Amino acid sequence: MQEFEGSSKGTWLQKVEADLKGKSLESLNWTVTDELAISPFAHPDDIAEKLLPIGVKGNNNWRIGQEFEVYAENVEDQNVALLDALNNGIEAPKIKIQEVLSVDQLERLFKDVNISYVAVYFSGLTSKQAWTDLLKNYALNTHKGDIQSDKFFGGFHMDMNWAKMTVSDFEEMATFEKFFSSIFPRYRCFYVDGTKFYKGASGIIEELAQLTYAVSRCYDGMVAQGYTPLQISKKFQIGFSIGHSYLLEIAKIRAIKVLMANICEALNPGHKEIPCFDCYVSPKSYQADSKESNHIRGTIAAMAGVIGAVGRLTIPPFDVQEAQHASAFQTRMATNVQQVIKLETKLNATSDPAAGSYYIEQLTNDLARKAWSSFIELTED
Repeated sequence: MQEFEGSSKGTWLQKVEADLKGKSLESLNWTVTDELAISPFAHPDDIAEKLLPIGVKGNNNWRIGQEFEVYAENVEDQNVALLDALNNGIEAPKIKIQEVLSVDQLERLFKDVNISYVAVYFSGLTSKQAWTDLLKNYALNTHKGDIQSDKFFGGFHMDMNWAKMTVSDFEEMATFEKFFSSIFPRYRCFYVDGTKFYKGASGIIEELAQLTYAVSRCYDGMVAQGYTPLQISKKFQIGFSIGHSYLLEIAKIRAIKVLMANICEALNPGHKEIPCFDCYVSPKSYQADSKESNHIRGTIAAMAGVIGAVGRLTIPPFDVQEAQHASAFQTRMATNVQQVIKLETKLNATSDPAAGSYYIEQLTNDLARKAWSSFIELTED
């Protein structure tokens, strides 16, 4: 089979001009922000530099996530919920806590859960001392279960205030990381929670710039402690939110990859190993009291996350904005969306699904370049 003969940009524009019957192509632009207007027409001649693929894996498999609010009084209830969710297909639960769980509480939480086969994540603690205490208790819990902790994979989502950390803070972080990695070598302990920067489509450039700034501060600080960018990337996970602006969200995820690769390249030329992506469909993209509409919005956002190639994806339940008050049915439906995408579309087996889309690649470049310029301004303030 021979390839189709390509058409020049001029040929396409002549056809577009004829079809528009006097209207200008610019009149169809989608104005996302004052800085960003997206043309419906894209051609490879407009892509001066092909920035992707960046961080492309051999496949596109991701882990299905779900969050669990855990505190001392509901450990047994959350154990039941966790087992039910695992039986229904989740692969990467996140345990959200406000205080350190004891060895006994961890044992009860993970009763009958084979945590050597599940990517378990923790979040919510605010000090390195609290994280250290949790680490010790979690290690003791695994030893009580006679489980080899070096086989675990998952992460401690320690969202430090990287921008305000001092040299002594980074020294403490390095000490913690060495202790952490001696027990859980496959766990990730560097984390930036970019969900707090999410402002929807209209704030996308600012969101990307702030996320890039936070990540760069972590890399800078840990490099000063003797870590290489590769070592940091292998221990790093980046959390961020997406909405239902389908093509824009795909491009945003790919732009984050470009921005992360730029940071690593600046610190160590030739190195483009980027952190793992922890993606959340934002409840802000849902409509109140509209479960049916939210099914569609959540599915659109999930497809964008998958095509953009994230490492872990969490979809909030469709009936409420607070996951801890959601119905079991809507929580299960959110999980099923990801399962259907895996089983029916096979996108998990397709490396870089968006590659070759001139529109998305051009949009990716536009987002990355504008966000990088804004990031540079932040570093100069």
